[in-house]
Amino acid sequence: MFIGLEITGITKEYQGFIIKEAVERSLLHLLPLCDDVLQINVEVALDEDIGDACGLVDEGDDELEYTIFLNQSVLNNNVELFKTVCHECVHIKQYFNKELEHINQYRVVFNNKTYDTFTTKYEERPWEVEAHKTEECLFRENRQLLMSLMKN
Repeated sequence: MFIGLEITGITKEYQGFIIKEAVERSLLHLLPLCDDVLQINVEVALDEDIGDACGLVDEGDDELEYTIFLNQSVLNNNVELFKTVCHECVHIKQYFNKELEHINQYRVVFNNKTYDTFTTKYEERPWEVEAHKTEECLFRENRQLLMSLMKN
């Protein structure tokens, strides 16, 4: 896999290093057999655009392009920044593998089952359960790296 990465809106250089490592390590772990070139754009979002979410992913017009939007607040905590990017990379994997598809604002298909996001609590949505479990796993696997990045 080859990853084109563009990061906009960060305030400190080390945030870019954390984002880069999180994207690369997550996607190489999640899509080990992928031979495509993925374009990943990471943007810091305005509060009014992202609400309470730590991060969101938007599929681009091309199935190989994705944009991760980050809440400004995650930039203040390096661990949360790393975990949030990893979490959103799980959603990229889900979109890429056609496991997750948004039908409209309130209907999602995940692994061939339709869910109503209005009635299904966030913490019970299986695509979010997978993303939270995987972000923790990726954080544990890369904890030493993150700690070394934070020292520099």
